[in-house]
Amino acid sequence: MDKETQRIVSEQKQIAKLTETEGWNYARAKLVDKVLDLQNVFNINDADPQMLLVDIRARKLATTILYDWLREIEGTKEQHDANKSTLNSKPYIIRED
Repeated sequence: MDKETQRIVSEQKQIAKLTETEGWNYARAKLVDKVLDLQNVFNINDADPQMLLVDIRARKLATTILYDWLREIEGTKEQHDANKSTLNSKPYIIRED
């Protein structure tokens, strides 16, 4: 493997290790709870209509960023799992005589 591939595989492996722990389940649940709290309209201060719009936009952006990060982490783990069998297999050279 070239250095770039080794770096990517190493990163995927470390992320996979992280997500396979029991602590990841707790951390993920807490993150999802925070994101859901951001999306809760009852937590928005509606005293000023201008600030209401700014607050909604900021909350939407924050939830998008957090959910994208979560999908990226879990997608990296899935990619690692999918590549694991390929990376562990030995290459074969087939020669036709």
